[in-house]
Amino acid sequence: MANITPAFICRFPKLNNPLERPPTELSKKYEVRAMWPAGADLSVIKEQVLNAAKERFGTPLPKGLHMPFRKDKEDVFFGNEWSPMRNERRPMMHARDPNRDASPDDFYDGCQARAMYEVFAYDAHGGRGVRLTLKAIQFIADGDPLGTGSMSFESSQDAFASEPAPETDDTPDW
Repeated sequence: MANITPAFICRFPKLNNPLERPPTELSKKYEVRAMWPAGADLSVIKEQVLNAAKERFGTPLPKGLHMPFRKDKEDVFFGNEWSPMRNERRPMMHARDPNRDASPDDFYDGCQARAMYEVFAYDAHGGRGVRLTLKAIQFIADGDPLGTGSMSFESSQDAFASEPAPETDDTPDW
């Protein structure tokens, strides 16, 4: 039986090109951060994570293990839990209809998705913990784009039209 997450909000999806990792990690990774909505039932995933940790490290669990569930410290996203899911190989991507392929461009900051994952306990390269490995991802629905980097062409066009660009003589020397 496949491990499939409940629906989540995509954060920082890197499905087109792998994310460059720090030099301490050996490879590039495809990644998405799953922002879990308040009240999402994560009990099955959390139990799988705990079981993998106990199997790999024994009980009591050693201090300092990296676990896949995190809480946003700055409360930027209303204190929701989130989990990074990564893989060195590009995950399979499905549209809402799972019989159709999706493009990496279909997944954006704020869309809703769900993922197929594996739980993986690791003890390598100075780090120990449990991860969720991203095997496949399914687009569920459009959502409000997150972040401040996007605006409509019309909005920017109106703003630039209301304040004409300075003449070339007025351009400062940089």
